[in-house]
Amino acid sequence: SQSAFSICKNCLLVFSTKRRREENMYSMEFFADVQKRWYAQYPVPQKYIDQHKIFSKNFINILTNNNFLLSQKPKVLWLRTECGILTMDLLKNVDKNDIYIMEYFDSNVRFLRDHGFNNVKILPPGDFVNPFGEIKFTEIFLNHQLTHSFDPLKLTKTLLDLLDDDGRIFSYNEINHIEANKIDKHYPRGINNFHNQLLTKNSLSNILKTNNASIKFYESLDSLKNASVHSGMFGVIKKDVHINEKPDYINSEEIYQEELDSFR
Repeated sequence: SQSAFSICKNCLLVFSTKRRREENMYSMEFFADVQKRWYAQYPVPQKYIDQHKIFSKNFINILTNNNFLLSQKPKVLWLRTECGILTMDLLKNVDKNDIYIMEYFDSNVRFLRDHGFNNVKILPPGDFVNPFGEIKFTEIFLNHQLTHSFDPLKLTKTLLDLLDDDGRIFSYNEINHIEANKIDKHYPRGINNFHNQLLTKNSLSNILKTNNASIKFYESLDSLKNASVHSGMFGVIKKDVHINEKPDYINSEEIYQEELDSFR
């Protein structure tokens, strides 16, 4: 079903007015079955793998063009690798024992374990709860989690607390709805109410500012045909050192009006 949305004038977050309760969420396996999602199958379909090979190449090219280097001793958490092709390509020189993965579908978990990843767990519906103890990570990869989050502020804080002092979060496939609206990727078709909030660069930046963090946006990734992730934002999140300063939010009257109008 679909839900109406409202926009917050202070932080610019566009949020669902018919929000699900986290405890009432059913399993992602059930969702995949009802929606006939062909990518939640085992063996993993070759078409799914081929799409992710293209996506992986695009992702890595953007990082290379921006002089990306992994930490000297990487310890990586990845929330939703999907079939893991990107993980295998990007982290090919990293010890698999230092890579921790959570994934929605059992088919993807099995595929990852087939390729030597042992630290793989199911990602339940609802917000991330850390099952990996006191580990501090140098890199966290976050794939389309904030839009579905029941509490994006809390989720962001949880992840920032898992970073070591110089760690960073690579956020991708969060839809920039300002851009999506311009090219009619979601409207007038509507947006399902699995999306608890809709993000723009400004509202995402404001969420992070509240948690003493900031994001540097890269160019957009090519979207995949197996998901409605059009106009996906791609950025690197880092902790800010100015923790005692009042956040400088992006919320002028002009910007608010522009973002409000884009959702009409």
